[in-house]
Amino acid sequence: MPETDHASGACSGQPVLAPPWRRLAASATDALILLLLNLCVVGVWLLLRPPGPQEEPDWGIGALILGWAYTWIGWGVFGKTLGKHLWRIRIVPASGGRMTLARGALRCIGYLVACLPARLGLAAILWDANRQGWHDRIAGTVVIRDTGPGLTSPLRRSVAPPLPAPDLLGPLRRGALPALLYIALALLMTFPVVLHLNTRRAGNVADSNVFVWDLWLFDHALRSGRPLTSTDLGYYPETVSLAYHTMNWVACAVAVPLLRVLSLTATYNVILVLTLAAGAFAMYWLAAAVTRCHWSSVVAGFAFGFSSYMMAHALGHLNLISAQFLPVTCLLFCSALITGRPTQALAGGVALGLCGLCDWYYVVFGMIAMVCLAVVALVQSRLSPAALLRTGALGLLSGGTAALVLLPLLVPAQRERGRASYMNVNLGLTTTFSADVLDLVRPSRLHSLRRPLPEQIPMEKYVTPGLAVMALAVVGLRRQRRLLAPWAAVALCGWVLACGPSLQVGGTPGPSALTGILLGGPPGTGLDLPLSGAFASHYCVGVIAHPQRALTQPGPSVVMPFYWLTQALPVLGPFKAPARLAVLAIMGLGLCASVGLSSLHDRWVADRGRKAAWAAPAALCAVILFESLAVPYPTTTTKVHWFYHWLARSPGDFAIVEAPMGPGFSAYQAYQTVHHKRLFEVHLARTPPEAFAFIEGNGLLRCLRVGSDASGDQQNGLQGSWEHPGPLLTPEARGAAEQGLRQLRRVDARFIVVHKSVAPLESARFCLTLLADELHLPIVVDDDELTVFALK
Repeated sequence: MPETDHASGACSGQPVLAPPWRRLAASATDALILLLLNLCVVGVWLLLRPPGPQEEPDWGIGALILGWAYTWIGWGVFGKTLGKHLWRIRIVPASGGRMTLARGALRCIGYLVACLPARLGLAAILWDANRQGWHDRIAGTVVIRDTGPGLTSPLRRSVAPPLPAPDLLGPLRRGALPALLYIALALLMTFPVVLHLNTRRAGNVADSNVFVWDLWLFDHALRSGRPLTSTDLGYYPETVSLAYHTMNWVACAVAVPLLRVLSLTATYNVILVLTLAAGAFAMYWLAAAVTRCHWSSVVAGFAFGFSSYMMAHALGHLNLISAQFLPVTCLLFCSALITGRPTQALAGGVALGLCGLCDWYYVVFGMIAMVCLAVVALVQSRLSPAALLRTGALGLLSGGTAALVLLPLLVPAQRERGRASYMNVNLGLTTTFSADVLDLVRPSRLHSLRRPLPEQIPMEKYVTPGLAVMALAVVGLRRQRRLLAPWAAVALCGWVLACGPSLQVGGTPGPSALTGILLGGPPGTGLDLPLSGAFASHYCVGVIAHPQRALTQPGPSVVMPFYWLTQALPVLGPFKAPARLAVLAIMGLGLCASVGLSSLHDRWVADRGRKAAWAAPAALCAVILFESLAVPYPTTTTKVHWFYHWLARSPGDFAIVEAPMGPGFSAYQAYQTVHHKRLFEVHLARTPPEAFAFIEGNGLLRCLRVGSDASGDQQNGLQGSWEHPGPLLTPEARGAAEQGLRQLRRVDARFIVVHKSVAPLESARFCLTLLADELHLPIVVDDDELTVFALK
């Protein structure tokens, strides 16, 4: 039995006993891995179970069997579990030799015995001379350091020369100046928001109302002791789950202290500016750690943090600009792959969990990036078995850590996913929010020179990384292929997936020429024919005779990998905007551009001298800045009608009805942050069907909601419109509306507020005619903006 300390064992070549802290860390890692495996088993069962009520399996027994099988096989066959493998410790017989299944089973039984007296048998490793617990003494085993020459990191051992480990601390030590620079650039790129922090909100998209409401709702829930993952303030009196609503939990947590000293509008503006700067700094950290060139990494941070993608989504998507944890996740996981350190994989899992607290999309994006990094690392290590084992263990460790961070949100999210299909998106909507091939090179529509801003263009079309960034990325890949191979894979995968389920070129399916090349068939037929000599000559003649038709005529749809991914993983059913995956392409290209800029500068220094060589990089940086310029940045006024301030001073926790009702009126939520009263309908990213139970059961609210599009729907009792003389409602519908009016009074609804400035205007006129002429409700406020009817 070895009885040597660390120093003597290391010098003599004898086994070194594993320290207790390392054994505890290995046990905690195994617990994380088992948790992730159990979550995977439950998730697979939920995805594959047939529809209808099913008897739930006994998950406790299953988890117990899985845990004991994992431990027994790991100890008996390999002498170590994945956790022990990551922390480089091994179980060996005290008398020498190899572990067997019989000895592994005996150690499992001994482990159970050691746990019975308040785990005192496990604590024996702290004072035992050979660091043996009761289970070790029962099985005759010891735990030693696994430090043999063949047990170093496979990703470094099998690659010659090895990739340098990222410098994780260097960019942080020198990051004060880049951080200040990014904050200044964020203020510049969002100008003139800094001049109107309290009166105007950055962005002009209606979704910004929702994120302002999110900040208020989170703070209001903390103040009043309400639950954070559900609310009854939006679909009163129903309680609605927020599991799949786009709550940026990180931004909400930051807003809590800011709201103590700033207004809600100023808090939103400050968070938006700091978020843009944080994303740029995270990209700088990634680029500087990988390339070790700090000044060019500053440019990479700007190319990512202030790209067309970020500036477009800053118009109203606070969740999608919160990408600051995505580069950090990739950096820490890449470092873990190279060094084999489980602590870095744990840190990467925490960063991945923080991605999920910003937006569910970024959990998926982070996992896709991690898979790309792992695949490239395995290819570079020649797919050795040891590399496969180490990479799989690191991935499970990061995934398990992220699951623990997201556990408070995963439980309600899985409950919603298991009982409702309202989150699944049809393929047509997914195609609408997919990237076009030309979007990669098309100048930003948000540019200062392209004003006024175009209408009816989804923000998902603003995905170009910039022509200067792409040109520098090509230069960088030519100079440092091996170093940039993982990041080029991330960029390529992100862009291919961003194209969605089918290829689009100029807003239409791929042209016949491109289809012919991809499918290998005659243009316009979609036949999967071999590219033979006869076809090649036919195709060349067609291009020469009719070049415009061959290059522009729409061809058959080309199915892209995103379609097969969603078919293989039904859990991606709610994924409605593939174009947002372009953020991975922008991140990878930004890192490659940093290397390209640095290599060009080195070459110019050799040719022209150090002082003269700074002119060209400065010009390239100016071009990158110019391509993303969107000044003056669009803003929205935050002034509200005086009636809402009067409501805020009114005592009582009552409700009001905002009309016209229906989807698209997110401004009502912004007004709620002023008056703090309950509403019967708000705008959520994913609204559960049961939220509309009270609306559908109330005859008056149903009429106000149908009237939002001024339709004469006979099924809902509407027999006319405000333009036609005579009653709007049938006698039956009038009775239902009066009953709904009494029902509103019972739930303490006191006012119906009709907005006259909404679009279409017919909706407001319909509601006014219904409430004033049909139901004869008293009017308490009437001006150019609002007409308020009293219910009590």
